[in-house]
Amino acid sequence: GVPQTPTCELLPRGQIRMAGELVGSGMGAGKGKILLAEDDADQREILSEFLSREGFEVRSAATSEEVLEQLGRAPDLVLLDLHGVVTPEVVRCLDELPTRPPVVLLSADTQLTEWANRLRAEAQVSKPFDLYELLATVTAVLRGRSLAHRVLSHTFA
Repeated sequence: GVPQTPTCELLPRGQIRMAGELVGSGMGAGKGKILLAEDDADQREILSEFLSREGFEVRSAATSEEVLEQLGRAPDLVLLDLHGVVTPEVVRCLDELPTRPPVVLLSADTQLTEWANRLRAEAQVSKPFDLYELLATVTAVLRGRSLAHRVLSHTFA
């Protein structure tokens, strides 16, 4: 088994090991599952750690193949870097999911709005961006999805 330790230890993706169990950061843990699709390793690490510390469960993908694999784990939201991970297969897979997660598109591309429309993204964030701007966008998109789900559940229950 996993050794029991009385102290917390920061692990990859911002998880904390406490008493031998993996738990969220404790700062609003359980806010949602995010698939972070970013081909740049440094940006992926920074974003993953930041979002994990803010209470999200973050799974990272560096390639379109990893994105396709992770989409099967039903993320609540997809943070999608436009270049490096978006392929026709990724777009098709997103469209064919029984419950399509909201997509927040990240890019420095000057045609970001056109791409966001093409990918039916709920939001777009231009690079470079402030981490708290990204957090506000992610939170707003997830809150909107949650509210819509509650309204539909209440209406049709």
